[in-house]
Amino acid sequence: MPWLEDKLAQPDAPANWRRDLLGVALLAGLMAILLPGWWPHYDVESRRLLTDVTGLTATDVLQDIEGHRRLTDVAGQMGSAALLMAMGWLVALRRGAIDLSVWVVAGVAGTVAAAAISVGVPPLLAFVIVASLGWIIGLVNGLLVALARVPSVVATLVVGLAVMWVAQGCFEQRTIEVPQDAFFGWMIVASVESEPTAENRTNGEPPEQVEETVLPLTVTRIMIVLGLYAAVMFLAVGRRHGWSGRRPDIVWSLTVSGALAALAGACLLMDHGMASVPTRPIGDLRIPAAVVLAGSWFLVGPHRGKLAGLCMPIALLAVTIWQQRVWLLGTMGYEWQLLLLTGLAVVYHLACRGVFAWPGRLSSALAKSAAAFIGGGMALLAATTTTALSGARGPCRTVALAICAVGAAALLAGYRAARRLSSTSCPHGDVGTRR
Repeated sequence: MPWLEDKLAQPDAPANWRRDLLGVALLAGLMAILLPGWWPHYDVESRRLLTDVTGLTATDVLQDIEGHRRLTDVAGQMGSAALLMAMGWLVALRRGAIDLSVWVVAGVAGTVAAAAISVGVPPLLAFVIVASLGWIIGLVNGLLVALARVPSVVATLVVGLAVMWVAQGCFEQRTIEVPQDAFFGWMIVASVESEPTAENRTNGEPPEQVEETVLPLTVTRIMIVLGLYAAVMFLAVGRRHGWSGRRPDIVWSLTVSGALAALAGACLLMDHGMASVPTRPIGDLRIPAAVVLAGSWFLVGPHRGKLAGLCMPIALLAVTIWQQRVWLLGTMGYEWQLLLLTGLAVVYHLACRGVFAWPGRLSSALAKSAAAFIGGGMALLAATTTTALSGARGPCRTVALAICAVGAAALLAGYRAARRLSSTSCPHGDVGTRR
């Protein structure tokens, strides 16, 4: 019986930079459309009120407020805790495993960290404790997959449900808050020189005083997340080990994923000052959407895992904007939006793979058409967030979905044509890979 993880693992195939370029082009195009309309802006009345309250000029107020908003909105999303969970998915998926326990591990880790800090444990020690807890849960996942041959989607989901059940039995309080000053020592203090007076300028003397500004805790969280992200990129993504067989590699990757999910839960505690015991196994769908959009599974070849890792923060930002702005579909708008984005991205990447992998001119042409239609439909959906299409969003969305449907039909037709050609040339073989 074939092992699911063997089918999902990246094959030892040569890299194709043209295929990679098509995958990265989708992300770049979506960002070019989504980011300008989402960029923070302030109207004239807001500037006037801020000027009256602070006594500063409108230019100073606008620069200060917009600078802070851009830091928290752009860098804050690219360096959010979700990036750590997405990187854990990337490490596991490149080795054929899908970790569905990351949401539960993050929630339980945040709850454990909050409980430890509330009884006097230093925050740094609490982070170490929850990282060890995530490492143990990931190790259990890896052993079930590697030794018991349980499919990763089943093993990680069952382990996540078990951990959630244990956590609900151990914590009577569903929400645990930490003291307000728990992370005060983690805030970064920046020294800013005051503007020199006219007398100082004449005498060439330094400014009269140096002001100290305490940066928001968000800045500390961004630095922690990006530091861990850089460590994962260097130590885990795309790294080859000398182990014989793939089972130890599966165990190692799921262990890394569990530890990163636990640290993500601790970082969420820094943002909210509280943590809640998880009540459902699947949470933020931005994580799988960002993983797919970054091409984590579709970019094949040496160092392509690092390329997907480099695209991950940008993909996470694009997914966040898509979630907030593109289309709210009823009461579960966020979830349906992300499922739509994930499905379209999967079809697009499959079409890009077919362009260079399917034999025959017909199948290749159909794959190219599918990629063009799907990419165009996604671009039109993203463009509905702009003011130019604000009056015709409904018809544009209908047209965009119709274009994507044509692309999906072209992909299916191309796959069938490739199968027929492959069965004719090699009756006992699968679809070949065109070099």
